[in-house]
Parts: sequence; structure tokens; C-alpha cells
Amino acid sequence: MGAVATEAAAGPVNRPSLVDGAERALRNWLAPGRYRQGDRLPPERELIEIFGISRPSLREALRALSMLGVVKTLHGGGAYVSDLDARTLLAPLDFYLSLTKANFATAGNYTCFCHFERKN
Repeated sequence: MGAVATEAAAGPVNRPSLVDGAERALRNWLAPGRYRQGDRLPPERELIEIFGISRPSLREALRALSMLGVVKTLHGGGAYVSDLDARTLLAPLDFYLSLTKANFATAGNYTCFCHFERKN
């Protein structure tokens, strides 16, 4: 009981989630060029066995890869490798950076205002 209390007092332990691990494993599995654009990934049952994860974790990992543009999932039709063109894969990052640039200007103005207010 003392060890549990010590761990709780130390704060939360940062552990990677199962979904993050599954998404990373899927990315690494696809990376060597095992599949080309349009190739269908193995069925869920097979991927679950390969990675030793649950169906919900696999689906969430596939959803994350779909958002990144790495795979395309079709309801009831499986998952397919997307266009792995760099421009396609970097589009979400480009969008994020465009938002960040706008926020940098606003944040910079706010930061200057805060420093000015503190001095007076």
C-alpha cells in the first residue's frame, strides 16, 4: 500500500496511450513501402492479431492515420493506402502553420501589452 501512495503523491505517470502506440506501429509498418497507393490493408481481424490491440484501438489509430492522409477508410469496405505524395501528407501541417502564423501576431501583441501593464 505504501508504494501506491508514493506513486499517487508523485503525480500522474505519462504513459503513451494504446491508440498512440497503435497509430505509431501502423505508421512504422507501412513505412518500408509494404503497400502502394490504393492497396487495401489486411482486414481488421488480421491487423488486431498483428499488433495485439483491441478493435476500438485499431479503429481509432486508423482514424488518426486517415486524418493525416495516410489511409482512407471506407465504411464496410476496409482501409486503403492513400496517395503518399509529400504535398498531400503535409497539407494538414501547412494548414496548422497558417493558423499558427496568424496566432503568433496576436499572441505577440498580447505579450507586449502584458509586459507594458506590469511595468506601470
